Amino acid sequence: MKANGVDYESLSDYLESKTAARRDMPFGPDTLVFKVLDKIFALVAWQEDPLTISLKADPIDAVILRKQYAAITPGYHLNKKHWNTVRLDSSVPDDEVKRMIDESYTLVVEKMTKAKQQQLRRMGWQKMAKLLDKIIVVDLEATCWQGDPPPGETSEIIEIGLCTLDVKSGERSEKWTIFIKPEHSTLSDYCIELTTIHPEMLENAPSLREACRLLQEKYHSNRRTWASYGDYDRIMMAQQCEKMGVPYPFGRSHINVKNLLALHLGLKREVNLLTGTALLDLPFEGTIHRGVDDAWNIAAVLSRVLLGRDR
Repeated sequence: MKANGVDYESLSDYLESKTAARRDMPFGPDTLVFKVLDKIFALVAWQEDPLTISLKADPIDAVILRKQYAAITPGYHLNKKHWNTVRLDSSVPDDEVKRMIDESYTLVVEKMTKAKQQQLRRMGWQKMAKLLDKIIVVDLEATCWQGDPPPGETSEIIEIGLCTLDVKSGERSEKWTIFIKPEHSTLSDYCIELTTIHPEMLENAPSLREACRLLQEKYHSNRRTWASYGDYDRIMMAQQCEKMGVPYPFGRSHINVKNLLALHLGLKREVNLLTGTALLDLPFEGTIHRGVDDAWNIAAVLSRVLLGRDR
């Protein structure tokens, strides 16, 4: 039987590839149990069509995933609200299913005693630690119009600008931009003037899915704290990933630099980035509304506020 392009045996092989993982006695006539040592981390209803797999999830992730995919529902049959049941009907991408399996395994292992974790380490297990050396600073640019969008068009991310901020030194580095080719909108004259991004710059740009994959592969974005100026970028990325069925590339730890700056300076309201840099006597470097330049300046603000340094 196949599900999501992967047959049961392939799915079972991936589950059993985890350190000390094994297939155990059936949970019932139709459900197989997968354990790490003596703890369950996955249940597969292998006789259902399509297959379903039940996995432990972080409480916040559990809810987000249910909103993101209709094929993911609460694992009530486990009597544990932080488990999800995933219907493998091809609507949930393969890489997202594997990520959820990895997370379930990790969450179960992290609840084990130190003695059992040491036993797993001797067998080759390594904890996927959160990376705290750098903060990823992000700014998104999206298609926009002076008024309402044309019929059938909607705002889409066209640039992910980013840089990294070293937590110890406060130094900024790795200034980078990822252009993204929009699928359901075009660049208006207003958008071109505002962002200085032209259509030819996006002709050979990757899709959102590929861009999110690059973020995780190159910057380990799902394992690092990330920051943006305001909450727009976080919401926009989450909404577009949900709409397009793309795995969300960031972790849950997010810093709203706009809000942090207002609190730091005791302001009555939040201010835009140009005003924010001016209030800190920081020069604005580059072009406003270009994601890569905005991210660079946001990182300077964050360095000053968080670390008390000028970088």
